[in-house]
Amino acid sequence: MDLYKTPASNTNIPNFSPLVSVVIPGYKNQYIRQSIESVLQQTYTNFEIVVVDDGSPFHLQELLQDYIQQKKIRYFYQENKKMAAARNAGIRYAQGELIAFLDDDDLWLPTKLEKQVPLFADPSVGISYTWASKFYDNDLQHLQETRINSIQTSLYLAEELLLGNLYFPNSSVMIRKVCIEQAGYFNETPEYYGIDDSDLWIRICLHYQARGVPERLLLYRIHSSQASRNMIPILLRAIQMRSSYIQKLGLGKKLLYKQLAQSYDMLAYEYIDQYNKTGALLCYLKAMFYQPQMRFLLAILKLSIPFRIKLLLKRILKIP
Repeated sequence: MDLYKTPASNTNIPNFSPLVSVVIPGYKNQYIRQSIESVLQQTYTNFEIVVVDDGSPFHLQELLQDYIQQKKIRYFYQENKKMAAARNAGIRYAQGELIAFLDDDDLWLPTKLEKQVPLFADPSVGISYTWASKFYDNDLQHLQETRINSIQTSLYLAEELLLGNLYFPNSSVMIRKVCIEQAGYFNETPEYYGIDDSDLWIRICLHYQARGVPERLLLYRIHSSQASRNMIPILLRAIQMRSSYIQKLGLGKKLLYKQLAQSYDMLAYEYIDQYNKTGALLCYLKAMFYQPQMRFLLAILKLSIPFRIKLLLKRILKIP
């Protein structure tokens, strides 16, 4: 299924070096200087850094005063309106042709911009992303590959996003600014909190080509104060958002049911991580309804059978 409205083209532009606006929404203060430094160390140097202070109570302007005075960053303040509004403000302040997003706790490897910018020499490309590695707090010695980057560059990226098969963090994404102006900005309403990024990626991919860099150029930080630590409400909103797009685009029940089954399967894992067997069982029942699979049935049986009966069955069947 090809959802794109424009065909791919391969136009190479000599000496292509557009200005990139790096948009950093700032709130917490413990990691943001590290994030800024990772931009300043980029091998591609035609960029500006736009920091939007989202009403931080942590004296962010004071912390960044040296960067402001040395004009290494452009600093803007707004009353607290959450991340989507901060990113939208950064886009409006941006002077660059290309917009790259970086959260205030993530890090880029030095060649991140250098590898992404050339992809936009093709005028049909509207969005690019890179692979990522995750790490915990400040432990950069132990990087872990993320399952969210298991899919490489795809001509059907919009479909993968609609199915929930693919997710890439904000900090890996670069977008042509005109594409945002045409497709619309991040949705700032509460119903889209935590999924405003995926929503925008889908809208852009429905109209423009997407290209990925199959290299882990983003270091995605996991820490206790992260806003997205509790994924269950975010995943529930994502299910509704993706289902709405599939129905609105008239892509059929087959794709809708496939998406719902996969989404509830993923949601079940989150419930299991929180030791909520009832929630996980309900998710597997829904997944089984939309797309019957043996693994869903086995999961339902495993969650339904009392513990003592499980032990007895294991002994009878000699299951280790």
